[in-house]
Amino acid sequence: DLEHWGLWVDAASEHEVLGALETAHEQFARFLEAHDSTCGPIGNLSVVERHPPSEEGAYDFERRPATEQERHRTLELYRWARNDLVQILEGASNAELDWVDPSRELPRWAWWHTARQMAWHCVITDSCYYLARVGIPSPEILAGLTSPLPAPATGELVDVLARSPTHVETWIERMPANREVVRDGEV
Repeated sequence: DLEHWGLWVDAASEHEVLGALETAHEQFARFLEAHDSTCGPIGNLSVVERHPPSEEGAYDFERRPATEQERHRTLELYRWARNDLVQILEGASNAELDWVDPSRELPRWAWWHTARQMAWHCVITDSCYYLARVGIPSPEILAGLTSPLPAPATGELVDVLARSPTHVETWIERMPANREVVRDGEV
């Protein structure tokens, strides 16, 4: 539903997802309010589809062509989140951006241990990885990227964060609404 478009909970079990939904909804509502938008309460929930955790398939609703409203909402949320990220980077010190939280648990393969690395991960993920998975080239500013490390200095990172959304938004706006790609077992 468009009102809650972007609300997401990821957990190890359905029980944990449903248990975490209220907190996630409160955080989502605060995010929307910070951008002069709102969403209503969650209301009654019904599980309409289940996938095993190991499956990288798409949910049925994701297989339907994207509506113009869904595309618009996706880009609206993307712009808000990207602007928030730039503000955080610009307001933080290098010490804050490069601090590693010793209590934070990440998968062994994760390389984004600091706030700077997480911001860089966001850029690489939306501008390169996601779009590449559907056959769209990386933006020129990132075309030569072969390794995520080291993450760039703050000024360069903010510059890339300011420039890469144009590439992402252009491709999202012109992508066919019924585009479906199956690659390496992922949909």
